[in-house]
Amino acid sequence: MAPAAEICASPVDEDCDGDPQCPRLAPWARAYGGPGEQGATSIVSDAWGNYYVSGVFNGTVDFGAGPLTSAGGSDVFLLKLDPSGSVIWSRRFGSEHDERAPSLAVDGSGNIYFAGTYDGEGPYFYESPDFGGGPIPPANYSANALFLVKFDPEGNHIWSNGFPRTAIDFGGVVEMAVDGVGNVFVLRVAGGWDSVSYHVVKVSAGGGDVLWEKMLPGSESPGSSSGSGGLAVDSDGNVLVANADQDYVYSPGADFNVIKLSTTGALLWQRQFPSKAHVDPMASAASVAVNAAGEVLVTGYTDGTVDFGGGAPGAGDELSAVLVKLDAAGEVITSSTIPYPGGIILDPAGGMFLTGGSAVTKLDDSGTTLWSAHVDVPTGYRGGGADMTISPNGTFAFAGYIYPSMDTGPGPSTARFETFVATLNP
Repeated sequence: MAPAAEICASPVDEDCDGDPQCPRLAPWARAYGGPGEQGATSIVSDAWGNYYVSGVFNGTVDFGAGPLTSAGGSDVFLLKLDPSGSVIWSRRFGSEHDERAPSLAVDGSGNIYFAGTYDGEGPYFYESPDFGGGPIPPANYSANALFLVKFDPEGNHIWSNGFPRTAIDFGGVVEMAVDGVGNVFVLRVAGGWDSVSYHVVKVSAGGGDVLWEKMLPGSESPGSSSGSGGLAVDSDGNVLVANADQDYVYSPGADFNVIKLSTTGALLWQRQFPSKAHVDPMASAASVAVNAAGEVLVTGYTDGTVDFGGGAPGAGDELSAVLVKLDAAGEVITSSTIPYPGGIILDPAGGMFLTGGSAVTKLDDSGTTLWSAHVDVPTGYRGGGADMTISPNGTFAFAGYIYPSMDTGPGPSTARFETFVATLNP
């Protein structure tokens, strides 16, 4: 029997080379150009160390597997790279209107979950994107109807669905997570002219059907808003959400907000830590992760007046990034200041990685900085970071966009945004 491909997340030597781990490759960086503009919005890694990248583009772009041309507005792309950055396959999806694709997830079998939004123009507009299983339901009046798609590791369609609204809906997808049996959880924002609210949607593993949708507590009344935040799922299928909760009518400030929902959508607990100043720059939880013990780690920022139980981290500062650790019941264990309020990736060996833009910082369990590193964009370019992930062998991968740092010569600018993907081995 021939050796199998090495599974980087497994301690078994599947490829029989005497080393149970995947090798760490030299860092690489690639930019993808074309007549149109594009940029990556999300990146994830599977158990074999491959990378999946999503983003938006218009015009034509070729990532190396053949040209992709948008259908009219901004289309979405999905790209699979091997651990060395070589393109395995690329796909595009869209209609004559705009699609956006801010979130990706991957399960233990390498299946890909792809979430985003698509537009519509009223009840008589029937064109909608087709992800391989036929056109999904039309968006109707919704400015940001939700789509959700599942592909196999080769990019073949498994199921897809669209979830339009019946009224004007200014929203989008914030984050997505998958539990151990393949159920999908999406944190989405919804709203109309006078209010914005955040919702968690649970979708079935087998066919993309909505099992339940929960509006987050505190965002039901007109004039309220829940700021962008994070989503995580624990080993029991419970959902953790971190965000900012603000009521524009009664208070100009915002609360640092953490919520835990059961696997059926029932509220288990909510912890709100108010800003005592109630003025800008307020407070907000930005990202959340949960460890094997069920402890909840949340990053965000405060105005120096938020007391998490042991005093206010960053007291006296106008703005401070913070890390808060809670137990499974929602009681605060510790709180401390950190370099910036980025995403959290837990390290199985202990501590965590803080990601923000093109930078990554290793923190110990108390939040103390151990080291920092960042991705450099090519000379003559500037860039922006959209997302970062870590592969099972410890390689960090960054996805975002770059553009020329200046326009030389007379005439109109020809500068374009290009997709940029790079790895980092601190």
